[in-house]
Amino acid sequence: MYLSAILGLAGLTAASPMLAPRDTPTATPPTSKSRGFQLVVNVTSLSRDFSPSIHQKYVNSIHVGAGQSLLGIGDRTEHPRTFYINGTALEFHFANSTVVSDAGTPSAPWGVSLGKDRGSDAASTAHLDAGPGARGIGLTRWSVPYTFMYPETSAWGSGGPRPSPTTACPPAASPMLAPRDTPTATPPTSKSRGFQLVVNVTSLSRDFSPSIHQKYVNSIHVGAGQSLLGIGDRTEHPRTFYINGTALEFHFANSTVVSDAGTPSAPWGVSLGKDRGSDAASTAHLDAGPGARGIGLTRWSVPYTFMYPETYAVCNESVPYYGGRPWLVVKQFGLGLRGPEAIPDNCVPVRLFAQCADLDDLPDGSLSSHEFAYETECYDDVAAIEWPKYRPW
Repeated sequence: MYLSAILGLAGLTAASPMLAPRDTPTATPPTSKSRGFQLVVNVTSLSRDFSPSIHQKYVNSIHVGAGQSLLGIGDRTEHPRTFYINGTALEFHFANSTVVSDAGTPSAPWGVSLGKDRGSDAASTAHLDAGPGARGIGLTRWSVPYTFMYPETSAWGSGGPRPSPTTACPPAASPMLAPRDTPTATPPTSKSRGFQLVVNVTSLSRDFSPSIHQKYVNSIHVGAGQSLLGIGDRTEHPRTFYINGTALEFHFANSTVVSDAGTPSAPWGVSLGKDRGSDAASTAHLDAGPGARGIGLTRWSVPYTFMYPETYAVCNESVPYYGGRPWLVVKQFGLGLRGPEAIPDNCVPVRLFAQCADLDDLPDGSLSSHEFAYETECYDDVAAIEWPKYRPW
């Protein structure tokens, strides 16, 4: 189950598992902002639910001693706890803040922590004890599309919530959303400073013929110092990219995506240019220069590594530079609460997964620099991933 943070809502609904190609919605429910929140149980495996159901119960506390309590659950009328995140913006974004609830007279902080269960290599019991609480527990944040408590996975048994399923607990699994039985594992990753982008079609009914699934991102020359992102086979000169920025810039979505080109070698950066006449579409460019901030690879706590911002699509459209000849061009659509049906029929919704690639040393006299080429997670072979074995996202 997931513990969803709410402001008076009773739960959340489902998002898109966009990994194994499938037809699924891509919108996410609207959110508000608040310094205080309650935690609502969302059972993610209905076959493991208790009877009566604990779905959409609220997290409260169970007194077990002076200054000590466990996290428990109950109805909305049974004194659910109001929590808050205690920490700076930097601490929050680097998972270094704490989850706290005030209690007692005078009011004092009681913090959430996880105590390892004896005899188990996986289970911990969630405590709410007098004090600041433990770092590394919090609410998911951008670019996770839903807001729930981490670390996963939480489950309920007679001893309270545990971040791992046991035989006594209905387990937490997959997308928190519509309760269902789904895998929770993710494919293994490696690390590299260089990567290529591999197309993953997320709506098979909209794929082109021949298919563009597992094609590679390359570039289409459209003028001096200008190109578009396109796609082709692995033999058609896929671009090798790297993240240019410090660790802080990477984690705050303030780095850029760059590929070296030309003689002498110079940086060409990815940017998104708004399409005329559209409130959603932007065309992906690869032009000479540093590229635009706010484009990059997902990172913890997103369980997969692909390029953001979503949603990307590959569109079959004419390119004026080539006299109107059609090309397969990469675009990005800001859908908001709209689903993939808002993407035009000449486009295929995709994700662009990072596949590890060697970042070659730069020759003498290069204008590029790899000093701040950031080492990111990537996959050794995207085409070899057996998506049905892994959790949807």
